[in-house]
Amino acid sequence: LAFGPALATLAIASPWMRTVMAPTLPSAEPPSPIDRLWSARLLDWVRRHRLWIVGMAGLLALVGMAGVRLIRTDLRAVEFLDRQSPTRLAIEELDEVYGGINVVRIEFETGAENGVNQLEFLNFLESVQRYAEMEPDLAGAYSYAQLLAMIHQIWEGGAPEALRLPDHPVLLHLFVIALKSYDFPFLAGLTDNQFRSAFLILRTRDLPSGRYLALI
Repeated sequence: LAFGPALATLAIASPWMRTVMAPTLPSAEPPSPIDRLWSARLLDWVRRHRLWIVGMAGLLALVGMAGVRLIRTDLRAVEFLDRQSPTRLAIEELDEVYGGINVVRIEFETGAENGVNQLEFLNFLESVQRYAEMEPDLAGAYSYAQLLAMIHQIWEGGAPEALRLPDHPVLLHLFVIALKSYDFPFLAGLTDNQFRSAFLILRTRDLPSGRYLALI
């Protein structure tokens, strides 16, 4: 793509180059007769076919620009493993059966100890989670607000419509006391030990990087 058009351009501009640049060229050992013969033949051939060379280069450039859009730059580590590799099979099963292998944690800082246990904040966190769950690429969303809603559902006897945050701060405080009474290991994934920050956990299946970053 570079060599042919460059020679064609030189062939077109050679009279001008001889006139303008020749006086400034440093003296050098004259080329041999064979070199002069081959140079002359090559330059003559390029001069006679310069339009074809430039045209073909332009056509290849257009084809190349169209083909750039088909180049896939999103290469994933699992694709470098053999299709029957136990590691690849395990990753693909986790991705397809168990809801995805991409997990990201978004932190919501309240700025105050026990700030995540305020109803206003929990309602906000729940609204963000519901908004996230509307995304088609999302496999799952988990939050501290969801945990308290599940406790409220159990409190109400398991009714489906009771899967929501409690309406009264006193009842919410009771649930928080119950959580603090037991050292639940999963609680550390949803809030810090001072209840200053709450985390929204988003899970997706294996996506192209562009879609994944856009989703986040």
